[in-house]
Amino acid sequence: NVAMQQMGFRNLLKFETSKMVYQIPLRDILYITHDSVERKSIVITDYSEFHIGKTLSEIFEQLSPQFKYSHRACIVNMERVTKLDTKKKLITFDNGKTIDLVSNNHKKELKEYVNAN
Repeated sequence: NVAMQQMGFRNLLKFETSKMVYQIPLRDILYITHDSVERKSIVITDYSEFHIGKTLSEIFEQLSPQFKYSHRACIVNMERVTKLDTKKKLITFDNGKTIDLVSNNHKKELKEYVNAN
């Protein structure tokens, strides 16, 4: 945590809506996806979904290195990934939730991260 703070990374994702200020611990985030209909990013945690009026690239700048793009519309917390199936393009998280947002452009980087850790 100290090293992350010295490098400028935080343990929280901070954002505000018109009524509230939120601080979500990074360890609670499973993934972040973009909703093209609402034109908002959606932070998915174990306990809730948060709709943010920021782009994925703006959010990605606030995240630590364990977060990787799995798709152009999805950022994944690799610390929460228990299984990566690149053939079926599925990611399974430690709480049992599964998503199918793995693109060919990002699967190599995801596999390298899984193999290194």
